Amino acid sequence: MATVPPVIELCRRVYGESGPVVFGWANAAHLLGAGASAFLGATARDVFGAYDVVWVALSAGRLVAALLAPAVRATLVKVE
Repeated sequence: MATVPPVIELCRRVYGESGPVVFGWANAAHLLGAGASAFLGATARDVFGAYDVVWVALSAGRLVAALLAPAVRATLVKVE
């Protein structure tokens, strides 16, 4: 919960009056992703008998996120 106030303030600064709505959508996406990851991870464990597939899939997702981070930053700079 300690990260919520700074993220709300960041959304407010970048998106102005729409900041709370942007934060709400980002939070909802985060929660849906966390739930899906937990469900799919448990399903993969049941099917494959190990978490190896889960670790590889999540590592690939993190790599994609890291590669997309500069694009997000460039977009935010244009918005300001």
